[in-house]
Amino acid sequence: MNEENKAAKVKKPFFKKWWFWVIIIVIGIGVFGQSGDETKKAEKPAGEKVEAEKTTEKKEEPKEKVKEDKALTLGDSFDFDGFNVKLSSDYSFAKIENQFSEHDGKDAIVLPVTITNNSGETKSFNMFYFSTFDQTGNKTDGVSSYFDNSIDFSGEMRDGAVKDTNFHILYSEDGDYYIEFKKPGGEKIEVKLPIVKK
Repeated sequence: MNEENKAAKVKKPFFKKWWFWVIIIVIGIGVFGQSGDETKKAEKPAGEKVEAEKTTEKKEEPKEKVKEDKALTLGDSFDFDGFNVKLSSDYSFAKIENQFSEHDGKDAIVLPVTITNNSGETKSFNMFYFSTFDQTGNKTDGVSSYFDNSIDFSGEMRDGAVKDTNFHILYSEDGDYYIEFKKPGGEKIEVKLPIVKK
């Protein structure tokens, strides 16, 4: 029985195990797959390369279009990413109440907004397509999660649906705050918010 235990304890070297060879094959496919792409690029005829360069030159027009026809501010409406965004001319303030937050007890600007989905499809207002900036020009910390009815969490909307919601912006002092709407590779819209705490 002692000899059986010794035989059971003898292990195969790792390079003789099936899983080792599977890993080697996967890594090999990845390495050779990448080098194959480089070979295909090198094999393209010269005519195709020139055409590709011409196409690239045409696409180098400014992708970012800033709406400059008039400065947008409180009370204005505009279209962005398939939505009509109507900002209220009124705003208020609310206290952040969360004992675990560094912003506990601080004020937030509450800006009512009405969004209408005009995209022709069901979609949500993408919270990653806008940023808020304080009166010094610095990006503000997001405080929407401390409040109900925030635009960050407006959810899916069918085409034509209308939703009344709010922007929540961390307040530090009076001045011109900004909301910048920017879609990757697309238009950029800036809204100036002259904020005065009454």
